[in-house]
Amino acid sequence: ALRQQDHVAARVLVDKAITKDPTWAFLHELRGWIDVYSNKPIGVVSSFRESVRREPQHSGWLLPGAAMACMQIGTESSLKEADTLCDVAVTLSPMNPLTHIARSQLRLIQGKYKLAASDAYSAVVWSFEEGGTLNDAAWLLATSPDAEVRDGPKARRIARDACQKTNWMSPFYFDTLAAAHAECGEFEDAVHWQKKAVDAKSTFPPNQRESLEQRLQLYRDKTPFRLQRPAGTAE
Repeated sequence: ALRQQDHVAARVLVDKAITKDPTWAFLHELRGWIDVYSNKPIGVVSSFRESVRREPQHSGWLLPGAAMACMQIGTESSLKEADTLCDVAVTLSPMNPLTHIARSQLRLIQGKYKLAASDAYSAVVWSFEEGGTLNDAAWLLATSPDAEVRDGPKARRIARDACQKTNWMSPFYFDTLAAAHAECGEFEDAVHWQKKAVDAKSTFPPNQRESLEQRLQLYRDKTPFRLQRPAGTAE
């Protein structure tokens, strides 16, 4: 049924299987994924919670992964479920960087930039300053529309640390370093690093390539880049 993308039939089959063997954690996980990808997230939390209760060792990747999937759906109800999943994940695994990465992404979607930055910092700490978490934190510090969150010098330092972690081989991190220099008013450096990101734009997802060019033009115009606040969020 899943191969044919018949989520209703798949849900019926899984419910029957759970009735026969409610102790099998995988079945509860499968029911959760069916509900996620059928755009019916109500009940997702209870399914994944039950799976984790049966096999607690899976909580570190299952709950944040499920939360990210709910975020991709993007409906009001799915984001609400993502919020609950993130909070449960952080409660169960407070030292797991994946849980903080997921919740930071959700806070960005919600326009809660201070909370997003807090989780980004936690991800840096618990990942032992892995390059990706450093880059995420630097991006927030450089581009947040909330002036209280922005910190150009700190963003520049963290972005450089991220680049060094990958031996200056990641154009994704060049994009962030350029934004940090722009926030510091160092537009020549911003243009330099953004050009490097643009030169490697084929490595970026197609929906991000135009924005690379747009940021380059901003820095040439001596203007820092700011994330746009989600509609309906407070200034």
